[in-house]
Parts: sequence; structure tokens; C-alpha cells
Amino acid sequence: MKNLQWPLLCIPKIKNAGRFPMPSSNSGREYLHDLVAVHQHLYPGTILIGKKVFRFRPGDLTISPPGVVTVYDLPKGGAHWCIHFEAAAPTSGDPGFRIPLHLSPGSKRGYFEDRFRAISETLRPRKGRRSETKLAAANAGAQLQQLLLQDGPTATP
Repeated sequence: MKNLQWPLLCIPKIKNAGRFPMPSSNSGREYLHDLVAVHQHLYPGTILIGKKVFRFRPGDLTISPPGVVTVYDLPKGGAHWCIHFEAAAPTSGDPGFRIPLHLSPGSKRGYFEDRFRAISETLRPRKGRRSETKLAAANAGAQLQQLLLQDGPTATP
């Protein structure tokens, strides 16, 4: 598996987003999620997604599909941005697109980090704004869809 097939006409439902530590002690630990996980790694390492191994550098993005085992090999720990979201069911007539499971943004690294930060900030609870929770979730989902559709350096329709 080299790509994630994603519907074109679907706004993702984000369940978790933020910047989190990843200790090197997590090397070799198997992850199996029921959500899609997109990470921007701020450390080097390798990742096994299903049966495919990807070597990543700081700034690279990886996408782990739901129901697929993911295993990290990290020379040292660090932090990463992550967004976990529900997999979208394809709909009739939606052409969809493929997203590579490993993206190297190169000079766009800072831009992607800014996008992850903005999505995470949009979802951060704010005191006295409970009525805006659904609006914030929709806004964050739309930002993620934009990231996946337009901003992916090698995403192909």
C-alpha cells in the first residue's frame, strides 16, 4: 500500500489534533487505529505502514490508514504534529483521490507545520464558547480537507 484513497466530496471528522511527544522508547511498538492518522514528524526515523517501510526526515508527513499496523523505528525521540480523523466512506459518483502515505514537503515544511498548528488551535476548547464547538469542528475539518486536497505536495486526483 502506497496511497490512501480519499473521497473528494467529504469533510473529515477530526477526533484529535495537536503536537505530542514521541519518545524513542516507542520504537517497535505496534499501533493499530480505527482512525486515519496524519503526522508531521519533527524528528527522523522510519515507519512501517502495513508492509511498506518509509524513511522520514524532520518535516515529512506520513498517513496511517485505519486498520493497518504502523510501527516506528526512532533513533531518538522528539515531537510530532498529528491529526486523527474518521475514515470517510466513498459515495456514489465521487471520483476521490489518492494521497501518498509519505510526503516530503521540502521547502514547504514550515507551511505544513503552520497548517497543523492552525487546525489544532481551531479545535482547542475556549471558555464560554460551547455553542461554537460544531462550527469549530466543521472549520477544522475543512482546513484538513484543504491540506489533503490542495496542499499535498504529491497528492494526485
